[in-house]
Amino acid sequence: TLPSRHYDVIPAPRQGWSSDPFTLTGRNGYLYGRGVTDNKGPIIAVACAAADLLSRRALGCDLVFLIEGEEECGSTGFRETVGRYKDAIGDIDAILVSNSTWIGEDKPCITYGLRGVIHCELE
Repeated sequence: TLPSRHYDVIPAPRQGWSSDPFTLTGRNGYLYGRGVTDNKGPIIAVACAAADLLSRRALGCDLVFLIEGEEECGSTGFRETVGRYKDAIGDIDAILVSNSTWIGEDKPCITYGLRGVIHCELE
């Protein structure tokens, strides 16, 4: 299984933030900062879940983490890097992507279909 994530973010305007968007801030039991839900939080959640399962020898499959730092700017080195390390990555039976909305603390969100996203500016 290959959990695929990214940790980079696009620039954020200062307006609408009550703290610096690039400084992780805790308030009222919640963490606020650029990229917390897209996608740093899910990276930590899957890593902690895997660590817990490993510690109990309950992980029933091999995991290969693919954590990218160029997703928001076009993934320019992605293909080359995956190609270079294909043997180390091995065969993949499933890919886990978490690049979607969190509905709430008590209700999971399963996204079963995504369409392409284009970010551009027209002049």
